[in-house]
Amino acid sequence: MNSRWYISILIITLTFLGSIASTPQVATPNQEIVLQFSSENVSPQDTLNAITSLKQQLEFAGVNDIKVQTLQGGQLKITYFSNSDVEDIKTLLSKECALDLGYLSQGNNQSNTPSEEKSIKYNFDVYEIQQADNISDLEGKLALEPKTENDRIFNPNVLISAKEIDIDAKENIEKIAYKLSRTIAIAIDNHSYKIPEVRAGPVI
Repeated sequence: MNSRWYISILIITLTFLGSIASTPQVATPNQEIVLQFSSENVSPQDTLNAITSLKQQLEFAGVNDIKVQTLQGGQLKITYFSNSDVEDIKTLLSKECALDLGYLSQGNNQSNTPSEEKSIKYNFDVYEIQQADNISDLEGKLALEPKTENDRIFNPNVLISAKEIDIDAKENIEKIAYKLSRTIAIAIDNHSYKIPEVRAGPVI
């Protein structure tokens, strides 16, 4: 009987551990690229072409989980996970990535790249994302970003309904009554041996 229990527990445990091991581990982004186009009149198609070419270069470098976000002022933030160093990614993108209308430059072959008047100038920088649990690298300095939008309205008037006050008063009265009845019962119990347990009445 016990061997059946042991075998069933072993099978359940192995099934549970197998399900944990088979779940894919999602890598959190550890680097980001902030991309800013110099010209103000960039079409959405040009932006899309630039993003796809940059994604191709990053995938060539062995990057995983690429996510693109649009920031204010026409900036693009591309977050990803990479085992390579930030400087390696930066030099790879500086050498090989020409975002002339989203085309990749192939060496010095000028016939594949668009003309100078159609080229899009851009600025980019590669950053390493600091993990939240790694506070020791901050050297005792902590940068906080205050969010004042929530602190604009302050209402000092606190309204309490009379029903809540009545409930609290009732609970307090019940607690005091319970304590009193408990102490009276204990007092009666302590002095019960002094009271005789005989019938009071005439002696026969």
